[in-house]
Amino acid sequence: MNHLSKNRQSGFSLVAAIFLLIVLGALGTYMVTISTVQQQTLSYSFLSSRAYQAARSGIEWGIYRALNDGNCSSFPPGSPKVINFSDGSLSGFQASISCTLTTHQEKSNSFNVYSLRAESETDSATFGSLDYVAREIAVTITDATP
Repeated sequence: MNHLSKNRQSGFSLVAAIFLLIVLGALGTYMVTISTVQQQTLSYSFLSSRAYQAARSGIEWGIYRALNDGNCSSFPPGSPKVINFSDGSLSGFQASISCTLTTHQEKSNSFNVYSLRAESETDSATFGSLDYVAREIAVTITDATP
């Protein structure tokens, strides 16, 4: 009887060891997956931030041009002005800026209202690909004085 119980115990430890190896392997796979997802999330967040800054740069350029020109003449009629960023941290992005001008009269004062819209996107990736990001910013400004 004593001899039989020893055989059962050695067989049971083999099953426990195999179970432990499977659990540790699954845990290792899970940790590698989580690490990969964290790295991808950080990369996409960085690309998104760069796209936002490209759109913001386009808006700032558009505000400067609109207020200095007094109209939307710096923007091609019917199509947006495209700026390709080739240097620095915005390299690889492009911004498309459009401008709409309306003139208003209030008593004896006349003023312009400019509606600007900038869209930025990666210039190397296409919509639907993993590296594609795009951002859009819209502002309304006026040259009216108080």
